[in-house]
Amino acid sequence: MTRRRSSIQSHPLGQSSLSETQYEFMCFVQRQAGARDALYQADLDSGLPGDTVRVSMNVNDVGGDSEQIHAVEFLSLTGDGRWESVGRIEHSLKETQAIQGQQVEMESSFEIAGAGFRDAESANGEVDRVVQAEVKKLKGARLMSLPTRRARRDRTPRPLTCAA
Repeated sequence: MTRRRSSIQSHPLGQSSLSETQYEFMCFVQRQAGARDALYQADLDSGLPGDTVRVSMNVNDVGGDSEQIHAVEFLSLTGDGRWESVGRIEHSLKETQAIQGQQVEMESSFEIAGAGFRDAESANGEVDRVVQAEVKKLKGARLMSLPTRRARRDRTPRPLTCAA
Protein backbone atom coordinates (compact mmCIF):
# COMPACT_ATOMS: atom_id res chain seq x y z
CA MET A 1 0.00 0.00 0.00
CA THR A 2 1.41 3.37 -1.00
CA ARG A 3 0.80 6.34 1.26
CA ARG A 4 -0.26 9.61 -0.32
CA ARG A 5 2.44 12.22 0.15
CA SER A 6 1.45 15.84 0.46
CA SER A 7 3.73 18.75 -0.23
CA ILE A 8 4.10 22.48 0.17
CA GLN A 9 6.06 24.65 -2.20
CA SER A 10 7.27 28.21 -2.00
CA HIS A 11 6.55 30.62 -4.81
CA PRO A 12 9.62 30.96 -7.03
CA LEU A 13 11.37 34.18 -6.11
CA GLY A 14 13.40 36.34 -8.43
CA GLN A 15 16.20 37.72 -6.28
CA SER A 16 19.73 39.08 -6.35
CA SER A 17 21.06 37.19 -3.31
CA LEU A 18 20.20 34.16 -1.20
CA SER A 19 18.02 34.44 1.89
CA GLU A 20 19.47 33.28 5.21
CA THR A 21 17.33 30.11 5.08
CA GLN A 22 18.38 29.29 1.51
CA TYR A 23 22.03 29.89 2.34
CA GLU A 24 21.91 27.79 5.51
CA PHE A 25 20.15 24.88 3.76
CA MET A 26 22.52 24.90 0.77
CA CYS A 27 25.59 25.06 3.06
CA PHE A 28 24.30 22.16 5.16
CA VAL A 29 23.77 20.04 2.04
CA GLN A 30 27.18 20.95 0.55
CA ARG A 31 28.99 20.11 3.81
CA GLN A 32 27.18 16.79 4.25
CA ALA A 33 26.99 15.63 0.64
CA GLY A 34 30.70 15.79 -0.09
CA ALA A 35 31.28 15.11 -3.78
CA ARG A 36 27.66 14.54 -4.74
CA ASP A 37 25.54 12.61 -2.26
CA ALA A 38 25.72 10.89 1.09
CA LEU A 39 23.63 8.62 3.26
CA TYR A 40 23.42 8.89 7.04
CA GLN A 41 21.79 6.96 9.84
CA ALA A 42 20.09 9.36 12.25
CA ASP A 43 19.60 8.98 15.99
CA LEU A 44 16.13 7.67 16.75
CA ASP A 45 15.53 10.55 19.18
CA SER A 46 16.58 13.25 16.67
CA GLY A 47 13.00 14.30 15.93
CA LEU A 48 13.61 13.82 12.20
CA PRO A 49 11.11 11.95 10.06
CA GLY A 50 12.63 8.54 9.36
CA ASP A 51 15.82 6.90 10.59
CA THR A 52 18.02 7.59 7.56
CA VAL A 53 18.90 10.82 5.74
CA ARG A 54 20.07 11.10 2.13
CA VAL A 55 21.74 14.39 1.18
CA SER A 56 22.34 15.19 -2.49
CA MET A 57 23.30 17.92 -4.93
CA ASN A 58 22.85 18.18 -8.66
CA VAL A 59 23.92 20.86 -11.14
CA ASN A 60 22.65 21.28 -14.69
CA ASP A 61 24.32 23.77 -17.03
CA VAL A 62 22.83 24.86 -20.33
CA GLY A 63 24.68 27.65 -22.07
CA GLY A 64 25.18 30.45 -19.53
CA ASP A 65 22.29 29.23 -17.38
CA SER A 66 22.49 26.78 -14.51
CA GLU A 67 20.21 25.07 -12.05
CA GLN A 68 21.43 23.76 -8.70
CA ILE A 69 19.27 21.36 -6.72
CA HIS A 70 20.13 20.68 -3.09
CA ALA A 71 18.02 18.01 -1.39
CA VAL A 72 17.56 16.22 1.92
CA GLU A 73 15.43 13.08 1.82
CA PHE A 74 14.19 11.35 4.96
CA LEU A 75 13.96 7.55 4.73
CA SER A 76 12.66 4.73 6.92
CA LEU A 77 13.59 1.08 6.72
CA THR A 78 10.56 -1.10 5.92
CA GLY A 79 9.88 -4.54 7.36
CA ASP A 80 11.30 -6.19 4.21
CA GLY A 81 14.60 -4.28 4.51
CA ARG A 82 14.02 -1.56 1.91
CA TRP A 83 14.14 2.19 2.38
CA GLU A 84 10.93 4.13 1.93
CA SER A 85 10.89 7.89 1.48
CA VAL A 86 8.90 9.57 4.26
CA GLY A 87 9.79 13.18 3.49
CA ARG A 88 11.94 15.52 1.43
CA ILE A 89 13.17 19.11 1.35
CA GLU A 90 14.43 20.31 -2.00
CA HIS A 91 15.82 23.71 -2.94
CA SER A 92 16.11 24.77 -6.58
CA LEU A 93 18.30 27.70 -7.58
CA LYS A 94 18.23 28.78 -11.22
CA GLU A 95 20.80 31.31 -12.36
CA THR A 96 20.47 33.07 -15.70
CA GLN A 97 23.16 35.28 -17.21
CA ALA A 98 21.75 38.61 -18.32
CA ILE A 99 22.73 39.97 -21.69
CA GLN A 100 26.47 40.68 -21.93
CA GLY A 101 27.04 38.53 -18.81
CA GLN A 102 27.12 41.50 -16.46
CA GLN A 103 24.35 40.43 -14.10
CA VAL A 104 23.09 37.09 -12.87
CA GLU A 105 19.38 36.71 -12.27
CA MET A 106 18.39 34.11 -9.68
CA GLU A 107 15.13 32.26 -9.16
CA SER A 108 14.80 30.17 -6.05
CA SER A 109 12.17 27.90 -4.51
CA PHE A 110 11.76 25.20 -1.85
CA GLU A 111 9.58 22.12 -2.04
CA ILE A 112 8.79 20.15 1.10
CA ALA A 113 7.04 16.78 0.82
CA GLY A 114 5.95 14.11 3.26
CA ALA A 115 3.37 13.21 5.83
CA GLY A 116 1.91 16.17 7.66
CA PHE A 117 2.15 18.68 4.80
CA ARG A 118 -0.89 19.77 2.87
CA ASP A 119 -0.78 20.21 -0.89
CA ALA A 120 -0.33 23.90 -1.46
CA GLU A 121 1.83 26.72 -2.66
CA SER A 122 2.58 28.53 0.55
CA ALA A 123 3.82 31.90 1.56
CA ASN A 124 7.60 31.86 1.52
CA GLY A 125 7.73 32.80 5.22
CA GLU A 126 5.79 29.65 6.16
CA VAL A 127 8.05 27.44 4.04
CA ASP A 128 11.15 29.15 5.48
CA ARG A 129 9.97 28.40 9.04
CA VAL A 130 9.50 24.70 8.20
CA VAL A 131 12.93 24.51 6.50
CA GLN A 132 14.62 26.34 9.40
CA ALA A 133 13.06 23.93 11.92
CA GLU A 134 14.22 20.85 9.96
CA VAL A 135 17.75 22.25 9.43
CA LYS A 136 17.98 22.90 13.17
CA LYS A 137 17.01 19.25 13.83
CA LEU A 138 19.50 18.04 11.20
CA LYS A 139 22.33 20.09 12.70
CA GLY A 140 21.49 18.80 16.19
CA ALA A 141 21.17 15.15 15.15
CA ARG A 142 24.02 12.68 15.34
CA LEU A 143 24.35 11.56 11.71
CA MET A 144 26.46 8.45 11.17
CA SER A 145 27.78 8.00 7.63
CA LEU A 146 26.60 4.94 5.71
CA PRO A 147 28.39 3.56 2.64
CA THR A 148 26.93 4.58 -0.73
CA ARG A 149 27.80 4.08 -4.34
CA ARG A 150 28.76 7.55 -5.48
CA ALA A 151 27.90 8.62 -8.98
CA ARG A 152 30.58 10.28 -11.09
CA ARG A 153 30.54 14.04 -10.70
CA ASP A 154 30.56 16.11 -13.87
CA ARG A 155 30.42 19.51 -12.23
CA THR A 156 30.64 20.74 -8.68
CA PRO A 157 28.13 23.38 -7.59
CA ARG A 158 29.48 26.87 -7.16
CA PRO A 159 30.83 26.60 -3.60
CA LEU A 160 29.35 28.86 -0.97
CA THR A 161 31.49 30.35 1.74
CA CYS A 162 29.86 28.48 4.60
CA ALA A 163 30.69 29.05 8.25
CA ALA A 164 31.66 25.87 10.08
